[in-house]
Amino acid sequence: MQDSGGSPPRALNIVALGPELLRKGVVIPSFAQWAVTGDDNLRIITIGSVAGASLQVTGRFLDAASGQVLPINFVVPVASTRTVTVQDVALGTGYLLNLIAYATPSGAAHQGEVFARLQMVHGLTGAELAIGELLAGYVTNTTVLGWPGSAIEDSLSGPGALKNIIGTTPAAGAEFSITVPTGARWQLISFNARWTPGSAHPAITPQLYASVPNVNLFFVPQTANVVSPNTLFVYWMTGEGYQPGQISNRAAAGLPTDLPLSAGTTISTLTDGLFAADQIDLVGFTVREWLEVI
Repeated sequence: MQDSGGSPPRALNIVALGPELLRKGVVIPSFAQWAVTGDDNLRIITIGSVAGASLQVTGRFLDAASGQVLPINFVVPVASTRTVTVQDVALGTGYLLNLIAYATPSGAAHQGEVFARLQMVHGLTGAELAIGELLAGYVTNTTVLGWPGSAIEDSLSGPGALKNIIGTTPAAGAEFSITVPTGARWQLISFNARWTPGSAHPAITPQLYASVPNVNLFFVPQTANVVSPNTLFVYWMTGEGYQPGQISNRAAAGLPTDLPLSAGTTISTLTDGLFAADQIDLVGFTVREWLEVI
């Protein structure tokens, strides 16, 4: 059979994958197999915000010495403190065929709570050099990253993780305050608390603000005052319009939308004229959190 140009067909030169090729220095052009020497190793980077989660890494490796396709199977604990942990794993000499990574055990992590990166590095101790990025993204037990195939994503991609947080009750006469933890970026979605007068005094107005040193990011007063001797339940919510007034002993105000709060940002109440016996309690808030891999 001839092609349209009249030339005889050319025979295909199919090269089988095998350990001898690596020993001879032959490079196989392929989107999948990665030839590694004894100086090239796997680096596993994790960061998490949930207790009890680990990263499961599995795959296949063609070992040049034995000629066998060997399974890869590592379980790496993930710190719950939003701190980056790094573990290097020696691969040997051969071809890395494929990898997958996911969170374990089942149900330990929700979307946005465990971020993983897998790299190829040259060297195992001393001066190590990253030479390739294999996987990067958020994982759960059912959200799996695979190489080859998965997109490389940074830790600020995606919808983030929804966190419902119960705040610590401050002492009487003190304001509530919390700081965005290191390794996190927050978007404040809602905030609620109760103001209770400790004695008869003039009306006071609950306010909520966020700040970094020398910069106020937002400042929102409530739509009603605390009037002795009545308690006032207050709510700040994204999407809530600023409309003066209250229903019974409850009041609501809005929050800015799509405002990222970086690590170190302080979220605080501010009550002009707060008296020594006044109590702020029942603090709870919801944030959307992303992990920051630095």
